[in-house]
Amino acid sequence: MMRTPSRPYKSDTTIPLSGLWSKVPRLEVKRMRPLVHLLWIPIVLAVAACQYPDAYIYAPREFDRSAPEFRQVPLERTSVTVCASPFRASNESIATLADNECQQYGKRASEPTVGFGACPMLLASAVVFRCVPLAL
Repeated sequence: MMRTPSRPYKSDTTIPLSGLWSKVPRLEVKRMRPLVHLLWIPIVLAVAACQYPDAYIYAPREFDRSAPEFRQVPLERTSVTVCASPFRASNESIATLADNECQQYGKRASEPTVGFGACPMLLASAVVFRCVPLAL
């Protein structure tokens, strides 16, 4: 005679294969869900910070409040440093930006040289132009 259980299977000595995974400790998924959503915040901020900004004129001590030239327009300019991304800015736009800056002092931009280290990491190339007087 075959014995049929009258109640669900509950045995402390053996675990059937179908119930094996129910005994494995698991992370509480409902508790972890808010933490997973918080992981998106640094990811979105990192992607937004990786956008290349436009080229600009670099001023070495622009934010140094102790500098005597803080927030002052230079009286004379012998060179212009343009921070630009090599992937985003074209050579013509960089030259135009430098030329416009030199024209404020009655000069023109010439002899560009490329350097590194003055500009932030995303705008790694620093293009230095000499401001020379206009030819008559």
